[in-house]
Parts: sequence; C-alpha cells; structure tokens
Amino acid sequence: MRARRHIWAFFLFAILTALLHKDALRNPFYWDDRPLILNGQRISSWAHLPELFTHELWYNVDLGKQAPYTDVDTYRPLLNTSFLIDYQWTTLDPAGYHLTNLLIHIGCSILLYFLIIQFLPYCYALIGGVLFCIHPLTTECVEYVSARADSLMFLFFMASLSIVVRGLSLFSLLGGSLFYLCSLFVKETALVLPFVALPFLLIQHRSSKDLVKIFGALGITTVIYFLLRQNALNGTKAIKDSQQLIDFLVYYPQYFGRTFYDFIVPYRTMPMQTFELAGKIESSIIALSILIFFIAAIKSHRHLVAATFFAACCVLAPPFMAVSLTTIANPRYAYASIAFFAFLSAIVFQQLYEYEKNASKTLKTLGILTTIMLIFMTTRASKAYRTEELFYKNILVQNPHHVEAEYNLANTFYRIKDYQRAIQFYQEVLSHEPTKVSALNNLGLSYLRVNQSILARQVLMQAVALDPDNPKYKSNLALTYK
Repeated sequence: MRARRHIWAFFLFAILTALLHKDALRNPFYWDDRPLILNGQRISSWAHLPELFTHELWYNVDLGKQAPYTDVDTYRPLLNTSFLIDYQWTTLDPAGYHLTNLLIHIGCSILLYFLIIQFLPYCYALIGGVLFCIHPLTTECVEYVSARADSLMFLFFMASLSIVVRGLSLFSLLGGSLFYLCSLFVKETALVLPFVALPFLLIQHRSSKDLVKIFGALGITTVIYFLLRQNALNGTKAIKDSQQLIDFLVYYPQYFGRTFYDFIVPYRTMPMQTFELAGKIESSIIALSILIFFIAAIKSHRHLVAATFFAACCVLAPPFMAVSLTTIANPRYAYASIAFFAFLSAIVFQQLYEYEKNASKTLKTLGILTTIMLIFMTTRASKAYRTEELFYKNILVQNPHHVEAEYNLANTFYRIKDYQRAIQFYQEVLSHEPTKVSALNNLGLSYLRVNQSILARQVLMQAVALDPDNPKYKSNLALTYK
C-alpha cells in the first residue's frame, strides 16, 4: 500500500511538471547556454572528461584564457559532465537538454517528498512536494538549461540528506557521502549540507556516536573536495574582500526576507534582477507570514519548523555571496530554499487542519485555490522563455539597463537578420559601455548588412583600435573597403 502511494506521488510530480513545462522542449538556447554548450570545446567527446575535473567551469569555453580575470572561481565538473552526456545523445538539439532539466526537477520534487514523509504523514508530504513542483520560482531552473547548476546540485544534495536522515549503515554513510560529493561537483553551495543535516538528525535523537560517524564521513568528503578543487584552481576567489563579507552580514536578512516574500507572492520569476531591499508593505507581509508559520506549528512541531527554517537560511546563504558581489539576484538562487519553504508550508497546513478539523472544507478549498493560482503563475512565467527575444525582453522589463541583456537581444536580432533592430540595441549597449569591443564589431557587421559601409568602417576602426591583436576585427574592417 505504501509503495503504491509513493508511485502515485511520483506520477503526480511527473504529470504536473510535464503539463506546466511541456513547451520547454521547444525552447532555444540562451544566455550562458550559448558559450557553455554551443561554443563548448570539451563536451563533445568522453576523451575530454578528465579535463572537466581538472579545470574550472569556463575552461570548456575558452580553455582557461579568462580564468585569471574572473571575480569568482567556479569548479563545477559535474555540470559540464551533464552537458557532455546530453551532447552524446542529442548533439546540439536544445530539446534534449531541456528534457534533462525537466527530469531533474521531477527528481528534486520526489526527493523532497521523501524527506518530508520521514517527519509528516503522507498527505502533507504530498502537499509539500506538489507546492515545490509547481511553484513559479522554480521556472528558471526548468526552462533555462544552464540554470540546472542549482537544480542538479539540489538533486544530489537532497539524495544525500534523505539517505543520511533515513538511517545509519555503511550504505547510508557511503551513499550520503558520494551524493554530497556529487552535489559539490555541480555547485559549491552544497557545502552547507552538514549544517542543514544536523538539526534534522537532532530531532531524531541520534546518539553522539552516530553523529560522529555521519559528520566524520561528510567531513572527509569535504576535505577530498577541497583537495581536488585546489588542484584544479590553485586557489579560491569565494570572497573578494572584507567589504563583501560585511555586505553579506548586513544585507543577508533582507535578502532572506525578500526571498520568503517572493515565495508567498511569486511574481519576480525572470533572471538578472537587481537585488532590492524590501519595502514597508513587503516587510510587513514577511514579518506577519513568519509569525503565522511559527504560531501555527508551536504546539507539536516547533523543533521541525526551526530545523526547516534553519535549512532554508543555510541553502540561501552561499548564493547571496554572489548576489553581494554582483547585486544580481536570479530566481534560481532560491531553488533550494523554495523546497524548504514548501516543507514549512506542509507543516503549517497539518497544524491548521489539526487545530480546526471543522474547517477542513475551508482548508481544502484554500489549498485548491492556491494550487490553481500557482499553476496559472507558473504557466505565465514559462511563456517568457519561449524565444530568445521574449527571454531578453522580459529581463529588460524588470531591469531596463541590463547591458548584457541588451547585448544578447541585439545578437538575437542579428541572427534572425533583423539588422535595423540589431543596430538599435547595439547602439544602446555602446551608450552604456562605449568600449565593449564585441558590440562595436557586431554593430559594424550590422551596418554592412544594410549597405552602410562608411558607418561600418568607422565603427570597426574603433574595434580594431581597442583590440589590435584580434584578426577577426581586422578581417571585418577589410570587408568595408570592398
């Protein structure tokens, strides 16, 4: 009976993901997908696999040329390996890569369900899993291939956490450590797993002997990871300077609150949004919601609520290190925290039902209306990913002066041979960054395509002056004299 229930839950997660994101299979590549996949030099053959584990993420693109100039290093060999696997069966067809993202999201929903069911009854575990599965803030990780860095990391993270929490055996120690290492190989943010696991293990009243074994295994795994990372990168750039650390300590509570607000009112679903502090109304909603969460669970689940809330805090902290450096808050950074917020919601739903059993019809109605609302919002959010043009335009709606979005939109127009609009957006890019050489080069080529060779020559001469060693720019300049 229990196995049958689990199977039905799996089918439900798969069906919901397929219905909400079925059109993702027709999505193109965009943003980081283009360099990492279309221009990837080390994902076409298994012979390159060792190189993926001995170099940083972008070595796949430029063979390490830009690594010394980056602000943050990224050692993510399993992320590139996932692209390599997709390449073997789908080459450069975006559908195969998007299908993998859908399967990863289904897997994350299932593993969250398995974690919740170890603490709550079946129906509430199902509620938590469904809430995470259909939540609009998970859209980016499903619809945007490169965003799988967060969802794939969380898949291995949850596999490790579920195994460790389920029981203590040689299998659980080895399996939990292996999945933990895999999650670290996808994204560095998995380093918080031991902190996330501790409160859940304490709730289960694990003995000190068990805790020593578990955290000993996780500690050894962490050391192995850092040794491999050090060998590949020869250092770390996780923290730029003391000011970044101060910004983290000062603004993290606001970022956490803002993410919690976005979980409740999920309208900020597009990537590349500038981090903004919550306003008075938003702050009031955040404070009231947190208070309701704790009051609703204070009778019998206060320890579980505290553990889950702490887990949400932990998984959101590493991404904020990047936010404090770039001021860009992508929804995918909240992917893991959304799972634990969904867990919290399942706890609250159970407590409200037990307190007011006479109001069960009201709660069911509220649950159905919430589900319908989230499905509608997720469906709407996913439409913004249908074409490259829509993708970049929606980013610019929320962040009008995002130069990279303007540049990528201009490139999109150039690829579809809409040269007039390409010229318009290249000029917009150069108004913000006059020395962006690639934009100057592409603007010059756009002028050539509309037979404005004099303007093309002027722009390409600027590109050559800024980067005289680039043969491509000189070649393009020569075309203007023909």
